[in-house]
Amino acid sequence: MTYIEILGQNAKKASQSVARLSTASKNEILRDLARNIVADTETILTENARDVAKAKDNGISEIMVDRLRLNKDRIQAIANGIYQVADLADPIGQVVSGYTNLDGLKILKKRVPLGLLQ
Repeated sequence: MTYIEILGQNAKKASQSVARLSTASKNEILRDLARNIVADTETILTENARDVAKAKDNGISEIMVDRLRLNKDRIQAIANGIYQVADLADPIGQVVSGYTNLDGLKILKKRVPLGLLQ
């Protein structure tokens, strides 16, 4: 089994646990993630510099290298995006549509977590 396959399996297991968390717990995890990204900015920049160097060595175009390249502003933007997701309403459990059939049975269409798509 390859490293990527192992990561995929671990992510799938984690997604099943995350799907059962409360909205408050999921949002706190997202906020912790954003804070940790900002706190680890220097480490991220150091590792990113290695990735950029490898990309250049492998002949990746400068346009693609620029997409890979991080700086403090880009890292902060990533964290801000995560904070924005945490501030969104949680769609899980929302009733999208519904009706009552002739026998009085209520039929509801609800939003549910998909988990991890592979």
